[in-house]
Amino acid sequence: MWVADTLSRASVGKSKQEEEKEAFVIGLIKNMPISDKKCDIVRKETEKDEELKAVCEWIDEGCPKTKDPLLGRYESVKDELTFCDGIIFKGCQIVVLKSLRMDMLRKIHYAHQGMTKCCAKAKGLLYWPNMKNDIKNMVKHCEICQKYANSQCKEPMVLQEVAEGPWSCRA
Repeated sequence: MWVADTLSRASVGKSKQEEEKEAFVIGLIKNMPISDKKCDIVRKETEKDEELKAVCEWIDEGCPKTKDPLLGRYESVKDELTFCDGIIFKGCQIVVLKSLRMDMLRKIHYAHQGMTKCCAKAKGLLYWPNMKNDIKNMVKHCEICQKYANSQCKEPMVLQEVAEGPWSCRA
């Protein structure tokens, strides 16, 4: 009887870690509230965008020895970035490139829910450097939001007479 050694059963293809990563990203993309058409647009635009091309190279090859001003804004999240299936992810969020940011801001702010809710909605799915500031500026410059922003102002305090003694002032 022959006993096979462990190397005879080893796969030649991808490592188990790479397969798990790919399966995770595919599952992530399928379960995201984003259409296949929008995913294709993000992939095509990522290929064109110089900043994200540099980020892709940075993810694949590691940190460059010289400081690149394009990559400086991604320095704080470098350990969370992954590149798979033509899309850059920061954890479970899609990294949005400059050409699509205004479109995403409009979709986030469509219901005019204010800065806090817009930020919460965006953080669940999207990421780009200074995203919170961009959302803040969008809400700040929105005419509709500014028109209704002060509609819930505090009621001024009404002073009442002070009673001179017990039961001297009755309702």
